[in-house]
Amino acid sequence: MSEDAAIAPWLSDVLLPPEVIADGSPSSKDGLSQEDEDQVKAWGCTIICEAGRLLKVPQVVVATAQNLVHRFYWRKSLKDPRFDVFTVGMGCLFLATKIEEKPRTLRQVLYVYHHLYRKRRFCGAVPEGEIGPRDARRAMLELGGGRYTEWKKRLIEMERHILKELGFGFYQVMEHPHKFLLYYIKYLSSKGMEADEARIKLLAQHAWAYLNDSMRLDLCLRHGTKHIACAAILIASRRPDVSIALPS
Repeated sequence: MSEDAAIAPWLSDVLLPPEVIADGSPSSKDGLSQEDEDQVKAWGCTIICEAGRLLKVPQVVVATAQNLVHRFYWRKSLKDPRFDVFTVGMGCLFLATKIEEKPRTLRQVLYVYHHLYRKRRFCGAVPEGEIGPRDARRAMLELGGGRYTEWKKRLIEMERHILKELGFGFYQVMEHPHKFLLYYIKYLSSKGMEADEARIKLLAQHAWAYLNDSMRLDLCLRHGTKHIACAAILIASRRPDVSIALPS
């Protein structure tokens, strides 16, 4: 049986089967530690968050893109030079705008990601009075230029890789814990949760922030979205500035 045939059945599942998790990710099989793998993927998800704000897309688009990143790296290794997390994240966000029907043009995604690239790659300012080395990568992305064409080609190719590796099916990535959060808090309020409106609002804000942070890990592939939403509410309720006793 080929590798694709052995792994393909879980592509249509929301959660990874226990046997796939127990076998380890492709990155771990290539010798990358779990801590390093988590840090690299978290960095890629942080870039997606920043790009999402610049593109002015809803949070659901960002969450879908982050979900795609985690799923992709259970199919491919971070040590594969073809699949660096920056380019994969760019492809996942571009694809997520289509999945969630909040499309952004290829040009918009390229300009945003190139801006974030320049922001990190060349964050150090040239001291006053000195002339820094000429580097074309510092320049703005010019429409139709050589660098624009190169980035455009990489983005199109990466989108195709993601589609192929995830089996062209994305219904399993469209449900996020954010969807249940406010319903659960409203339900708890109706069941005797003793708190004023201000603290309930604070509970919702902190829980929402915890959910956003949770998308930097692959929790969405290991635990149900309803369970993650409940955990975020529980953690938020224990904060000193919230301190709400939840109904049993």
